[in-house]
Amino acid sequence: MGFRFRFRHRIRTRGRGRRHGGHISERYPGSIPLNLVPPGSVVRVYGLEGRGRIGRRLSEMGFIPGTEVRVIRRAPLADPIEYQLRGYLVSLRREEAAMVFVQIVEKFPISDNESDVP
Repeated sequence: MGFRFRFRHRIRTRGRGRRHGGHISERYPGSIPLNLVPPGSVVRVYGLEGRGRIGRRLSEMGFIPGTEVRVIRRAPLADPIEYQLRGYLVSLRREEAAMVFVQIVEKFPISDNESDVP
């Protein structure tokens, strides 16, 4: 006698956004989520899509429209990501960074193994 196992549920990906919020915002045209910006780039915050406590916390940390942010580095598994803004460093998870929409000011990709802070 053998044991039979069947998958009854299919994994659905069609019609859903990319994982970790890699979507383009209709509310902020011409902008991209902060989690998609490569390390070394300088961006300007265009808007926040975070609502409730998370959106309030992001704005308290300084992610308000017009603020320049430099992407410093990514962790080995790409989560969290370190940013420099207003003279201090902050690390955000990809899900949190996906709520911040930015426009690229200066694109300067560096390799992920460089760990010095500019």
